[in-house]
Amino acid sequence: MKRGKFIIVLFFIMSAARLFGAANSVEISAVTDKTRASLGEVIRYTLTVTKQGDMSQPISLDRPSFEGFRQQGSYSNSMMNFVNGSASSTNQFIIDLIAVKTGDIVIPPAKVKFMDPATKKYTVEQTKEITVTVDSGKRHVIAADTPVPQPTAPPPAVEDIRSIKYSVHLDFSELLPYIILAIIFIIAVYFIWKRIMKKEAPKAAVIDEDYRRDALRRVKGAAGMLKKGDVKGYYSEIYEAYRWFLTRHFRDSFDEHTTQEILKKLSDKKAAQADMEASAMFMKDCDLVKFADLRPSDKEIEAVSAAAEKLISEFK
Repeated sequence: MKRGKFIIVLFFIMSAARLFGAANSVEISAVTDKTRASLGEVIRYTLTVTKQGDMSQPISLDRPSFEGFRQQGSYSNSMMNFVNGSASSTNQFIIDLIAVKTGDIVIPPAKVKFMDPATKKYTVEQTKEITVTVDSGKRHVIAADTPVPQPTAPPPAVEDIRSIKYSVHLDFSELLPYIILAIIFIIAVYFIWKRIMKKEAPKAAVIDEDYRRDALRRVKGAAGMLKKGDVKGYYSEIYEAYRWFLTRHFRDSFDEHTTQEILKKLSDKKAAQADMEASAMFMKDCDLVKFADLRPSDKEIEAVSAAAEKLISEFK
């Protein structure tokens, strides 16, 4: 039993020795699917790194610069094989380039650096530079007999440049409350501005061209009260007829004014002295009958009536 276990362990040791002790080598190559192109045309660059031997040692890959091109997308795939105890790995890097400059554009070599476990020294391998002729004319069609290297089952290319689309959606029902508030605000501002900033236009005074005639007619109409024996009512009516006349004449209200207030207002309005004296005598005679219960004679009644008619007819 112990002998059997020893044989199994020895077998695994020998296998590992063959696997990791095999000769180490690294190969690197680079190709493009075309060497002539036009501006804006896509060129596929394929970089392949193959390693055999000790898989425990890492490698350092230095990709070339792609001056004169713009990278559109890139992807990679890896594969590892074990054949007769020998291990090998293949890494493939595929880059789609867009030509953005005319002329003979040189793609520099790609480099790979690795350490040989046997010598403990670093070794550098590199590809050949590739020249691509780019012109500004139509894209060149590849001849049928031109061999085009094809990558081993590459996955679909993934573009690094993606279009960004903006979608704007307006829901009127959501905006309606704000629209209503805006309308209310505008209306409120309009009325505030109209009230504060603009003076309200004065209303046109209603001018009664026949106010003298109407006042005289009112005085004559008061005579009906004398026939009924209402002397006090007669004096009150012709007094009010004269006050109504003054309101229309000066276009300023004399209503609810006492005799003294009326005389002061006439003075303020620069009424003629004769008119003020006649007005004072007429209104005081009326006040004596209205408030002092004075019983006037017929001649006094005729005199006060004539005074009212003269004031209304001749007042300046």
